Amino acid sequence: MKNWCAKCRETTGLTARGQCEWCDTPLTHKTGRKPGQGSLLSDNQLRALHVAHTEGRSINEMAGKIFDKVGYSSPGSCASAVSHGWKRLHLEARGRIEMTVLASTKHGRAGRKQAVEYGPDYAKYRKEQKLANGETHGRRCEGVRQQYPRKGQLCCNAALNDGNYCYMHDPRFKADRDAHLVRARAA
Repeated sequence: MKNWCAKCRETTGLTARGQCEWCDTPLTHKTGRKPGQGSLLSDNQLRALHVAHTEGRSINEMAGKIFDKVGYSSPGSCASAVSHGWKRLHLEARGRIEMTVLASTKHGRAGRKQAVEYGPDYAKYRKEQKLANGETHGRRCEGVRQQYPRKGQLCCNAALNDGNYCYMHDPRFKADRDAHLVRARAA
């Protein structure tokens, strides 16, 4: 049975006492490969992926693009290999929270809670989106909620540009809503 000795940096056998044949370092009885052996990605490829990661790409995004070219069976197994390779090479991956914040932004603009930080560009973008969706800032729907738990209270959605109601309460769209409900119940 052959094992990897970290001290000798060699594949070696075990003595009867479970030590390396060459340097007498205690080894486990677990067989294994030397670090990096068996990985389908070379150290240079891992370093190149790390550079792309520091420029803003996620591990899962990169793994999804290269897994079949490199020879992994799935993007998840490729992402796992990249992560383990970086740990072996002592390369740091970005933190979970930082990656979540990056993934939660649209078109390079901030999320809602960060709008104050990013200033007027984000506010302008949101205003354009509301106008494109038919919403008007500052006006609320005059409809009354029909379902519990807030039955009887005023609707909190924004009113459409050309009326006093949101899409769900506007009588002009009742036929569309009813048709959608029939299709949903039939499915």
